[in-house]
Amino acid sequence: MVEVEEIRVDIEALLFGKENPELEFAVNKHRTFKGNRLDFKKHAFLIDLYKDPSSEIIVKKPTQVGLTEWIIYKMFKAAFNGHTSFTVLPKQKLRDAYVDTRINPLLTTCYFDMLKNGEKGNLSLKKLKHAYLHFVGSNSETEMVSHPADQLIIDELDFCDSRNLPLAENRLDHSNLKHRIYVSTPTLAGVGIDRRYVGSDKKKWHLKCEHCGKWQTLNFFGNVLMKDDDITGDWIPITGGVGIHCVKCGGIMNRFAVGEYIAEQKSDPSGYHIPALCHPTKSIKELYKKWIYSKDNEYEKQIFMNNDLGECYAAEGSNISQNSLDNCKANYNLSNTHINVSDRCVIGIDVGKYFHVIVGRVEGKKLRVVVVKKLLIDDDASIVEIFALIKKYGIKKGVIDARPENKLSNKISEKSGGIIWTCDYSTKENATEIFKEDKEKRRVVANRTWSIDDMVEGVRLQNILLPMEAHTIGGGYDEVQAKGKKGAKPCGEFYSQLQAPTRIAIRDSRGLIRYSWQEGSEQDHYFHALNYCNIAKLQIGTMTSISENPENFQPQLRDRDMMTGMEDFDSF
Repeated sequence: MVEVEEIRVDIEALLFGKENPELEFAVNKHRTFKGNRLDFKKHAFLIDLYKDPSSEIIVKKPTQVGLTEWIIYKMFKAAFNGHTSFTVLPKQKLRDAYVDTRINPLLTTCYFDMLKNGEKGNLSLKKLKHAYLHFVGSNSETEMVSHPADQLIIDELDFCDSRNLPLAENRLDHSNLKHRIYVSTPTLAGVGIDRRYVGSDKKKWHLKCEHCGKWQTLNFFGNVLMKDDDITGDWIPITGGVGIHCVKCGGIMNRFAVGEYIAEQKSDPSGYHIPALCHPTKSIKELYKKWIYSKDNEYEKQIFMNNDLGECYAAEGSNISQNSLDNCKANYNLSNTHINVSDRCVIGIDVGKYFHVIVGRVEGKKLRVVVVKKLLIDDDASIVEIFALIKKYGIKKGVIDARPENKLSNKISEKSGGIIWTCDYSTKENATEIFKEDKEKRRVVANRTWSIDDMVEGVRLQNILLPMEAHTIGGGYDEVQAKGKKGAKPCGEFYSQLQAPTRIAIRDSRGLIRYSWQEGSEQDHYFHALNYCNIAKLQIGTMTSISENPENFQPQLRDRDMMTGMEDFDSF
């Protein structure tokens, strides 16, 4: 096996070759927070990133592979050239620790000469001589505004609040540079960093076997473990012991050797998948022990796949299955459901490009879905129809998505006479209840994970009842109907959106495992509409019905700052 020191000359040639003068800043100017120079002897796979001048770079990675130093280098190199960076981290607390431990030490050592007036500034802003460094938490909407920038860096994209990221993107609107960097440990396929990586040129690190000459990417399942097909079908170490084996000849490979990134497709964004098996501080035996520990626990396995291998993975049973939805079907149809005055009905509304509306009848612990609608958000008639549903079904309580159309949602709440409340999701780690109410503002703040868990459990226990045609709602067909139909879909939007989100395990700021529901690349509007409907069911005792207090139902939607064309609304 080739020793690491034997490839040092190759590394130095790559760093200091005449064709790579841009690395001089990284090697000669930059220092780690411990005061050390960058060492590429075991980080050969990072050299191309330091050389890459692309305006958009996407990095899909395992944890602890040296990407933080590269990110910090990118922001200070941009500042050296007079360009301001706007760096987004998942939460403000993480931002504070990041700036305090990784940025501030550099401002007293290698980058002290770049400070303006010699002052380090605060945890959100660093004033340098020729540029600024902004640091924000994605959970703070207010921090995302009023800060123009030339370079946007989103660190741990998959764990950021996706609702606020468009505001961060807007920081580049007036820049001529417009550089973007997205870095993250992956979670689900088609989500966050994986979605961006799939749209890039998809570069993967290739190494050459010194025994047979085969170039290959290194994969844990293939270069370290092999499938024991003859006996158990389990993954077992390749003959010869735990180590990196060539997929062709089985010879031991040097994982720290100089390799090459090879793109899988032509695309403008420059994308890198950082190799997990070249991890500089984790031995292959250590990775193997982690695999043995996690392989029989779906959520531990997900953490191993995401964090240690840098691969997408969803634990089995972590979303609503089609079988679970089918089991919720009861012997009724939407068209023949009758509502009595004494019935208790609730409404849930998700807001996006459309209103996704679900009306449910509360039957003890059960919630029977009686209306499923998709309405245009910019059509006045849609608002009329929502209030028609409130009157027709005698809605006792409703919950509407507070974002992204906050003004519109608040107006609907106000004009409903307090029947419909707005809802914001909270992702606080120390939550002690599913939701909190603010009666004065007609607002509910629901713990995102807990509230969704409650709704999903309702599906699994068949406490949420669906009509017989549920799988056809939104474009699906019965098997008989689908025969001979070109492009026929077995399930419509309603079913597919209820199955889209996935429950994943992540480690919180205290190192404890907690869970989060992540939307995939598929839309999930009906999923959240059903959750809002379920939250309204949980609140049903807090509001009075329209039939008991008709004076409360005075929408008066003629308000011109909201919409026009409501002249016939009084016909209610």
